[in-house]
Amino acid sequence: MDQTRLSVPKSRINLAAEDKEMRLYRRYWEGEYKSSFHAPDSKKSSLGFYILIVISFFAGVLFSFFGFL
Repeated sequence: MDQTRLSVPKSRINLAAEDKEMRLYRRYWEGEYKSSFHAPDSKKSSLGFYILIVISFFAGVLFSFFGFL
């Protein structure tokens, strides 16, 4: 019996999609994204968020210490 693309069981298709997703996660956590000289978008956005929080904290401390407003 010929195996066609349509006769592949859904469980095998889901497994292939899961493997692809796991490879992406593994590359990210093993640091392979660093070798391409750019960080993923999710990493950039979280880094920007933390920098904003730290700057806001220190600005609040300075404003409260010196009484600026």
